[in-house]
Amino acid sequence: MLQLYDKDHKKMEGLIKYEDYKIESVLSTGDKTLSFLYPKNASENIELEGYIRNKTDEFVIKEISNYDDDYISVLSKMNVETLEGKEWDRFETVEQTVKDSLNLACAGTGWTVTLIDNIKKKRTVRKTACSTWDIIGAIKDTYRVELIFDSLNKVIKVYEKIGEDRGVYFMDSLNLINLEYNNDTNDYYTRIRAEGKDGLTLDGKGYLENYQYSNKVKTLYWKDERYTILEDLKEDAAAKLEELSKPKKSYRCAIEDLAKINEEEYGILDFNLGDIITLISKKDRFRDKQRIVKIIEYPDEPENNECELSNTMASFEDIQKEAKGVYETVDNITSDDGTIAESAIKDVVNHIVIDKVDINSLNAVSARVGNLEATSATINDLKVFQADINKLAATKADITDLNAANAKIGVLESSTALINNLLAGNITADMTQTIHLTGKNVVIDEGIIKSAMIESLDVGKINAGIISTDKFAIKSNLGGIEIAGETQQWRDEKGNVRMIAGRDLNNKFIFGVFDETGQGTLIDSTGVKEKALADGIIKDRMINNNEISGNKINIDSLITEINSNDTSTIKSTKVFLNEDGQTLDLAFKKVSTSLSEVKEITNALQTEVSVHQGKIEGLIKILP
Repeated sequence: MLQLYDKDHKKMEGLIKYEDYKIESVLSTGDKTLSFLYPKNASENIELEGYIRNKTDEFVIKEISNYDDDYISVLSKMNVETLEGKEWDRFETVEQTVKDSLNLACAGTGWTVTLIDNIKKKRTVRKTACSTWDIIGAIKDTYRVELIFDSLNKVIKVYEKIGEDRGVYFMDSLNLINLEYNNDTNDYYTRIRAEGKDGLTLDGKGYLENYQYSNKVKTLYWKDERYTILEDLKEDAAAKLEELSKPKKSYRCAIEDLAKINEEEYGILDFNLGDIITLISKKDRFRDKQRIVKIIEYPDEPENNECELSNTMASFEDIQKEAKGVYETVDNITSDDGTIAESAIKDVVNHIVIDKVDINSLNAVSARVGNLEATSATINDLKVFQADINKLAATKADITDLNAANAKIGVLESSTALINNLLAGNITADMTQTIHLTGKNVVIDEGIIKSAMIESLDVGKINAGIISTDKFAIKSNLGGIEIAGETQQWRDEKGNVRMIAGRDLNNKFIFGVFDETGQGTLIDSTGVKEKALADGIIKDRMINNNEISGNKINIDSLITEINSNDTSTIKSTKVFLNEDGQTLDLAFKKVSTSLSEVKEITNALQTEVSVHQGKIEGLIKILP
């Protein structure tokens, strides 16, 4: 999401309906632009000179144009307004480091300078009728450094060289979508003749040579009177010739930024401005190492990203521009006949440049100081963008944002205070409406602390008759036992519930035991469930007398067991045959008596059987 501010820097709204959102970053200047399309029916708050912020930078809206019937096109540039707004009639630093020169240029703008690389070389920078932004560009070129502007925090980061060679490659069979290139030697030189101030020239032949591409002799004459030290002149002349003595190669690539699309899989292909990459084109049959000098990034559509690659940063146009700046400075102090202008001499009297001066008393209407060391200072009105102060005594201070490691305050009036540790003799209930208190030594009247005021509470500090398990889950240290709501659970070392007791969701009281697989049995108020009792667990002493009804006995199983058991018998005196109470043993005695009588009768009978003419005739006789 982009955040929109009006031209007075008042926060307006978040922009979420944008399309074709892209950011263009240029290595040579450190500048950035942000552009997008936005629906006309939602763009009433977008205005020229308003501000737009993303996660890393702030931009100023510079162009709003009609795109089609439904959308407008918005172009914004990185916010360096305070650098552009600070004017200089004359700027000069003589044999100073890049940080000292930038500090002086940024004085009064609110911007600070951070040196990323250890750059110790000293140079001279002179510029007239310019802004701080113009001076920064001159400093960058003079010291041959590269800059990154943090427009949110107003910090200029200074590098010897931005980026690195991480082995990233652009290949037309992988992530290179389209390639346009141009190679030329229009600004090609193999020899440079350099001259500084007061006829300072290179020793020896008076020029440097570099034949890295060919043996042709092409000479560039370069004069800059800001150089007073031979080694500085020679070092910078060699650096210029290093770039100019080879053909200029530039490429424009459409890249599918795979690292932005899938960082986990293609993070190795991630690249940034200033990185050196390997360019491989099977179609055009070449392989080359180039540096990324410009990136057009589509944050929401990384597959559309574009890059510009080049093997050089400086062009002949850059050198001409540099020379033009020198000539303009000379023109400002000379007349048409080439002599020093009277106005320039007057300006010199009014504006004196001195390397070192000791002054007992100085009265100045206006002063710009890059680095100021003072033993004592009395200032009526002081505006400081950043300060590091060991000890401060102030009668009155209005502070928007204060971070203090230690503070002693006599009387404190605060609308809202967030205090981690508070040591106090007395705190009233009115104060607790706006102050968040945590501490060991706070005395508070009863009833002051509300539930919303308590972030955490040590149980050891609680005195209570009832602890509601609906509000607390009570557990053992190892988690083996837990009471929550109206149930209590016991778990094994693997966290499996092995036993539970309490009220279930159906408002029934239950007791259950489970094995390690979760299978188990329950007992509730209706009785013991089928699987609650294991086989063989019921013993004789566990059953009351006269408690098992006959219809609960499996008769067939019982008789079968008795018949198959040779050791157990049923007494005949215990078996009743009728309602009269006749037992089985008495009945058998009567049967035995009757059988004995029958035997005696049959022993007295004789049967004769004969067959006569197909008939059986029998005769039973009673034997004597």
